[in-house]
Amino acid sequence: MTDASRSAAHSFIADSADAPALAATAPDALERLILHDAFGDAADSADGDAAPASSGDASAGDVLVLGDDTGALTLGTLQHAAAARVIVRCGAVDAAQRVRAAADQAGPEVAGRVVVVGLDTDLPGGAELVPASVGPRITTALGRLPKSLAELDLLARGTAAIAADGARLVLGGNQKHMARSMNDVLAGAFENVRGGFGKGKHRCLIATGPIAGAAAHEAQRQEVLGVGMLTGFGGVFSGAKPDRGGSALADQAIRWLTARSERAAGAENGGGADGAAPARVLDLGCGNGLVSLRLLHAAATKHGPGAAKRGDKARDGGAAALDVTATDHQIDAVRSAESTLARYRDRARVTWDDAASQVEDASMDLVLLNPPFHEGARIDMTLVQGLLDAAQRVLVDSGELLFVHNSHLRYRPALEARFASVNELHRDRMFTVLRAVK
Repeated sequence: MTDASRSAAHSFIADSADAPALAATAPDALERLILHDAFGDAADSADGDAAPASSGDASAGDVLVLGDDTGALTLGTLQHAAAARVIVRCGAVDAAQRVRAAADQAGPEVAGRVVVVGLDTDLPGGAELVPASVGPRITTALGRLPKSLAELDLLARGTAAIAADGARLVLGGNQKHMARSMNDVLAGAFENVRGGFGKGKHRCLIATGPIAGAAAHEAQRQEVLGVGMLTGFGGVFSGAKPDRGGSALADQAIRWLTARSERAAGAENGGGADGAAPARVLDLGCGNGLVSLRLLHAAATKHGPGAAKRGDKARDGGAAALDVTATDHQIDAVRSAESTLARYRDRARVTWDDAASQVEDASMDLVLLNPPFHEGARIDMTLVQGLLDAAQRVLVDSGELLFVHNSHLRYRPALEARFASVNELHRDRMFTVLRAVK
C-alpha cells in the first residue's frame, strides 16, 4: 500500500463532507482489538506507519476481512496493512454493499485495493470463501468470531485453503460467547491456536500455521422424505434440517399450486385462457431452500404431463408450470439453496439479494415468506417490515403472499396494513400461516 492510500484510509472520515454519515465506519471496541491483534503496534499508532506485526509479511500477499458489517474493519486494515489488496467476504449482501460504499467514499486509491466478494467478483462456489478466479494469497485474515461452530469451520478451513505459509487468522468476540470448542474447530485448519489478551469484555482467538491439505468444510446434508437433499453450508439457519415453520409454509404453498393447477385445467377444458403459463413464485428469504425444494418436487410429481415418478429426476413436462426465484441476503443461505435446488436449475434461480431488490415490480404470482424475528437473542418484529413492503411491491394484482410466523407473535396487523385481504390458513401451538391477497 502506498503512503497516499494509507493516509486516505486513515483520514477520510474526518475530512469528508459526508463525515456525519461516515461515522459508522469508525471501529468499535471489538474491532479495535481485532485490528490490534492482527497488526500489532500499527493499529495503535496515530499515522499507521508502523509495520504490521504479523507472523507473515503482509506486503507479500493479500489480507482477508471476514464479516465486516460497516466497513470499519476494512478501512482499518487499509490503514495498517501493507498488502496490495484487501479482500472482503461479508456474510450479508447489505453489509457487502456498505463496505463497498465506504471504500468508494474513501477515494480511488483506497477503493481500488478493496475486492468485495460477490459484488466485485462472482459468488464463491462450494466451500470457497473467495472465488479461485481472484487468485487470493492470504497472509493475514481477521474478523468477528461467529457464534455458529459450523460457520467458524467454514471460515477457518476456507482461510487455510488460500493462506500463505505463516499466515494468521484473528477472530474476536465477546468472551461470554466463547467456548473451548471454538479452539478445537480452529485447530482443524491451523497448527497453533491461542487466546489473545482480553480487553474489557472482548478477546481474540489467534490461529497460525495453516495446515497444508486440511480437509475443506463439509456441508451438512439431509434427505427430506424422498423429496430431495437439503444442504447446509456454514451458518445457514437450521443447517440441513427441515425447520417446522418452513415445513408448514411448504404445505400451504403446495395446496396453492394444486388449486392453481385445477383452475388452469378447468379454463383449458372450457376453452378459456391458456392455463400452462408458469406460476411465478418468489421464495423470499429462502434459507437452505427447503420450501422451494418441496414446491418444485410437488410440481414435478403431481402436476402436468410427463410427471416424474417419485424419487426419479424431474422430467421437463412435470415442473414446467413453475418458475421459482429463491433469494436470501445471507451468503451461506444462497450457497446452500443453490446446492439444494441444483436438480431444478432449469426452473429455479437463486440470488444474493436484500429484500428482493433485484425483482421487478408486479412480476410474481406468489411470494413465500418465513421471516426472521430475532436480532441476536432479542425479538425484533421490525425485521419483517422491509420484506413485507417488498412482497407487496413484487406481487401482481390479486397475487398472494403466504406468510408463516411463530403463533405467539402478532404479525397480522402489519399484513392488513399492506394487503387487500388477510386470512388464516393454518394454526397450531407453534406456527401460524397467513394468506394475504394484493
